[in-house]
Amino acid sequence: MLIVSGGFFGRRWELYRVDIKGVEFYHSLRELPKEDGFFVISYGLSAETLSVKVKSSDVPPVIFVRIGGISRETKLVDKPVSLEPLGFSLDKQGYIQRVKQVKGEIEKGTVYQLNLSTKIDFSLKGDPLDLFQKFFKRQPTPEGVPKIFTP
Repeated sequence: MLIVSGGFFGRRWELYRVDIKGVEFYHSLRELPKEDGFFVISYGLSAETLSVKVKSSDVPPVIFVRIGGISRETKLVDKPVSLEPLGFSLDKQGYIQRVKQVKGEIEKGTVYQLNLSTKIDFSLKGDPLDLFQKFFKRQPTPEGVPKIFTP
């Protein structure tokens, strides 16, 4: 099953349960079937379509999730969850160095804007779906999807 926000279907910003009929992999957007579903484009295809150099990946260029029935998610339960930070992908000195690199690229005119971010690793205590539901309850989004859940 897949839990998604109703914005995907032009419905209220509530959570909906979507049955998954199958997952398929494609090499091009042109291969996608003309039916209901969700698709994910990998970085590799983004590089091809946008002419932007990115890291290569073993992920298939296009992932298509074929969907079936849609029903309103009524089993929202407020269970306790918590996140504990484990570490950052960049230390303070590494981050400062990257900021200097970005400023240099802006000064050279290579880019006019760059979003520099740092990955933060967390340990989750509780169910990932409960965490998503807490976030969604505080700030509903029209196209929110936590992850694919299978029974």
